Amino acid sequence: LTPRAKKTSCVIGERRLENDFFLIEFDRTYTITRIYDKRACREVLPAGKRANELRVHEDFPYKYDAWDISMYVNDKVYLLDQLESAEPFSDSAGAGYRVTRRWGSSTIVQNIRIYDDIPTIDFETEADWHEHHQLLRAAFPADVNTDRATFDIQFGSIERPTHKNTPWDRMKFETCAHKYADLSDGGYGISLMIDCKYGYDVHGDTVCISLIKCATHPNPDADQGRHVFTYSLHPHAGSLAESDTQKLAYLLNHPLRPVAARHGSGELPESYSLVSVDSDNIFLETVKKAENGDGYILRMYEAKNKLTRFCLHFGFDVRSATLCDLLERPVSELRLENNTLCLVAKPFEILTVRVN
Repeated sequence: LTPRAKKTSCVIGERRLENDFFLIEFDRTYTITRIYDKRACREVLPAGKRANELRVHEDFPYKYDAWDISMYVNDKVYLLDQLESAEPFSDSAGAGYRVTRRWGSSTIVQNIRIYDDIPTIDFETEADWHEHHQLLRAAFPADVNTDRATFDIQFGSIERPTHKNTPWDRMKFETCAHKYADLSDGGYGISLMIDCKYGYDVHGDTVCISLIKCATHPNPDADQGRHVFTYSLHPHAGSLAESDTQKLAYLLNHPLRPVAARHGSGELPESYSLVSVDSDNIFLETVKKAENGDGYILRMYEAKNKLTRFCLHFGFDVRSATLCDLLERPVSELRLENNTLCLVAKPFEILTVRVN
């Protein structure tokens, strides 16, 4: 394959980025002060607040140093805005700024990137971290009206309150999510996606993601050294169910991976899919050999809490298909036609199918 020479349509200005989706402005520390959504014709951030604000929290839990976060974690918070440099860059996919910051004995380098045809703002991060008992978070406020946030879990999502009205709510200093957390009202929202971190703190109008914890017990050298990760902001119109968040979160966590083909005879087809799904809210999570060795198991789920009729299209000849339970025990035979299988998924239902 020969890459096609292409110039990005993204525009780099003085402390400013722009594409067909967003207009982004920075302050002198290259913290984001404005995100204007061109498609929705609205400001994403509340007035006077900043996005991708890197915060360092003093972190001394009472016990279980590496596991706990204490109720006092927000009492001493410092802004990591000591700027070393900010250099513009562009390539065939998009453009951005490469921002380098210092904190104590540590260095954080971020490529803040926008794209020609993807409605996300990516933060490709490499940190050389040498601190202790300091919790590093990135904060993203949103101009939305809601008291609940949605968190990604395996085979679905879960809503949690964003207020501290009860003792139970006040004790949730951090909650878990897999690929994203979303803060939306009925008309607009933001999703914060990440490829390898799982601790979120969502209160009021702000989504925070925990990036580095650096406890000293039981391992005195925990989290010391090099960290590489990417988190991504997806402002979107409508609710989570009306957005592309789940799809974009999967693409961030499982990017396209080129593989060199082995030498052989014949020609490869222009395109091929082992299995494809014709509904964007059905996610095929697993394709594997059956536990008893008889055929292959496909496991999928409905992600947007709605009854869905959909079809699976196979890229190989299928002789039979059986609906199974999660232990791969047969439930009922399914009808196949031209290597296509049509099914109905209930809201958030997990389906397991065996094919031969």
